[in-house]
Amino acid sequence: MRSSWLVWVALVACGHESKVAEDAHGASTVSPPAPDAGASASPSEAGASGLGSLTITNVEPGVFEIAASSATHLKTEASIERKTSAGWEAMTALDLGRGYRLVTECSQDAPCVDVAAGHALVPVPWSGFNCSAQCNGSCRANSFEGPGTFRLTVRTCDGAASFSGPALELPDVLRAHDLERWGLVSDIAKVTVMRLDFPKTEFDAASPAAPDRVAGFVIRAGSEQMIDKATTDAFAALVRENKGFDDQTLDRCRSRDLVGFRIERTPRTTGATPRSDVAEIAVDFACDKLFGAHGGSGRPRKAIATHFSPSRAGFLALVKRALPADAQIAKLK
Repeated sequence: MRSSWLVWVALVACGHESKVAEDAHGASTVSPPAPDAGASASPSEAGASGLGSLTITNVEPGVFEIAASSATHLKTEASIERKTSAGWEAMTALDLGRGYRLVTECSQDAPCVDVAAGHALVPVPWSGFNCSAQCNGSCRANSFEGPGTFRLTVRTCDGAASFSGPALELPDVLRAHDLERWGLVSDIAKVTVMRLDFPKTEFDAASPAAPDRVAGFVIRAGSEQMIDKATTDAFAALVRENKGFDDQTLDRCRSRDLVGFRIERTPRTTGATPRSDVAEIAVDFACDKLFGAHGGSGRPRKAIATHFSPSRAGFLALVKRALPADAQIAKLK
């Protein structure tokens, strides 16, 4: 059973208590596969309705952005399609048969939606589950659809033409809230590592993105450096490890020994211009806590929090390799 829920994580340092919200509607996945030849409408199909101006971006797996260079009218009822040996097949059981819809709020029920020129539509994400795919929060039997390859397909309001987005991969995960962790490290272009300090003002991991902060923590001046591909791959594998996290522990702990990662991403898109997106992760070795932040630029800013005690050794070894000159990190056990 999956429903929207809130996890409050208390962190005490310098007299501050933090609150971090985690929304189970978020969806995440592995890096995308190679471009699929059937990922978009044919030129004749697109041109028939002006859908050639439409762009679909997989901002995060299950999180779609739809943009148009001219006003476009789409059916609210869209499709999540699975790639099979026979080709792309629409999934019919999502949200108890209601399917995936181009709605920004679950209460919306209009048959069509307008995508205004220059204004992206970001529908409520697909969770990766079937019974509770998007807006249905109560299920007697619910299962995750991954692993597999999927795509979003939209149609004009008159039904005359359709347009499909780029393919996305869903992993095989243990819990619904593992998905957002996966999304933080999908489609990685580069990763920068740095030391962090607790802010003097109130801490909020979901605070707006800023060049001097990572997941609400303050970047220590002069500590930023890019990590190489091998270290980036190892970092992504640690964040994706299903059994590497404890999401049930809630405690109070004095924060210190903080390390941040700024993850620059290049989401898959049907647009001609490459897209960029930034996710942030902070790890606290005093409390074995991981904070993640993503969103912004038209999408809600969201934060997640978990404990990485099961994978502490892996994170510590990676950070020591990434920051070999940091004497404080070198002393950690």
